Amino acid sequence: MVQPSRRKVDQSLQYRWGIIGVVLAVIGLVWFARTSGILKQTSETRENPNVKIVCPRCEGDPVKKAKCSLCRGTGFLWVDKTKYLPEEVSTAP
Repeated sequence: MVQPSRRKVDQSLQYRWGIIGVVLAVIGLVWFARTSGILKQTSETRENPNVKIVCPRCEGDPVKKAKCSLCRGTGFLWVDKTKYLPEEVSTAP
């Protein structure tokens, strides 16, 4: 059984359709990223949600903080400020 031969397409048309396909793919990717919120340019995305607080176990005392396993001797911890009320958190210097 003989297969029908494929039509030959001019080489310049192949390149042109290839470039158009790549451009459409990039435009589609940018559109998807903007609509889904991946490329948000707001200050909310750049804000650090962490805050430095004094260790509740050793309270920054030099004698206690050397043996403190919670802060590992630093005297402070980094916590997510969205999980704690402002009254509960005392920030470290």
